[in-house]
Amino acid sequence: MNTMTWAQNPLLKGLDAFQRVRWIKQLANKKELDHIEIDALQEILSRDPYPEARAISGEILKLHQLEIARETLENALLEDDFFEVRLIAAEALGQFLKEDSITVLKEALLEEDHVLVRKAIIQALQGFGEFERDVAFFEKALEKEDDPLIGEIYADILETLLPHRKVPSFKAIRRIGYRLGYLEETPKELVNRFMDIASVIEADGKNGIGEKKSID
Repeated sequence: MNTMTWAQNPLLKGLDAFQRVRWIKQLANKKELDHIEIDALQEILSRDPYPEARAISGEILKLHQLEIARETLENALLEDDFFEVRLIAAEALGQFLKEDSITVLKEALLEEDHVLVRKAIIQALQGFGEFERDVAFFEKALEKEDDPLIGEIYADILETLLPHRKVPSFKAIRRIGYRLGYLEETPKELVNRFMDIASVIEADGKNGIGEKKSID
């Protein structure tokens, strides 16, 4: 790609990477952006070959709370190969809190390999109340998690939802406890939290979503 001529937006034509970054940063000080500036930011976020330019563009879209760019940010979350861009996109979508983004956030959470991006996605989904609303998805997320940082967040969510029993099955909760327990960096207290939550669900004979079932 010719990095000097890839842009279609007239504001970007002829600008090299340094000039594009400088132009983007100047937009942070504007109270409002016009349509051609918003289009340019979305074009950078979607197509710019330089990760820094894409990341700063996403940050400006988030700063100005530009919901018009929601779909562009969703695509960045799913497709960008630079974790900082995906992180900014997740934070922006959590800030917008548009229900149309839920499907994308859930898909991204199950595929994302960077712990900080997963954390931002989880926080966005918490804003929607999605872990309580879709217990089957919550269980699927637990099955894929292997990082103590996210484990702490999930334990907090489980303890909040436990009184209502709107949580995954005790088996799924116990499995994440065992999985994290194999990691040297996992605090023993975190493993115990999962085991305690699982024991409460198992003891009252419920599967985590309020339905009675037999205990294996």
